Amino acid sequence: PIPVCARFEVTEHGRSACLASVDGSAFGAADDLRRGAPAGTHAMIGVLVNTNTLDEFKRADKNALMERAAVELRAELTRVSPTRLTRIIVLTHADLKSHEYYYWFGFPALAPAVPIVASEPAPLDDALAPLAVDALRAAYESAGARGAGAGA
Repeated sequence: PIPVCARFEVTEHGRSACLASVDGSAFGAADDLRRGAPAGTHAMIGVLVNTNTLDEFKRADKNALMERAAVELRAELTRVSPTRLTRIIVLTHADLKSHEYYYWFGFPALAPAVPIVASEPAPLDDALAPLAVDALRAAYESAGARGAGAGA
């Protein structure tokens, strides 16, 4: 497998999916690629697995690739930046004689064993201790003050 750092951007259209891109800039050190990301895009680290034959491409165990990525995700949950939790797997085969290209993209993600169900909305004062509410308000006001000064 070859390390890649693809990019995705969230569209502003409610019905459109995210746009993912794996181009020539996807190869290199992931940290360097993340730093050079265009505004509004986010990095997806992962691997490119290139096969030599179409039969090898068709026989590739996609579930095993996804499971391996899930194991890596679980291992990194507590020790790395959340930006490393967005992953991609690209399985490819290029038939150079006929100019036909085959590819499969996998986007591994963690899913809870039991679905998370949102509770009914409640006022913060009912859900958090008074000190926690005060700390949250102070942090919110501080962030708002910093944001207002930047654009003014």
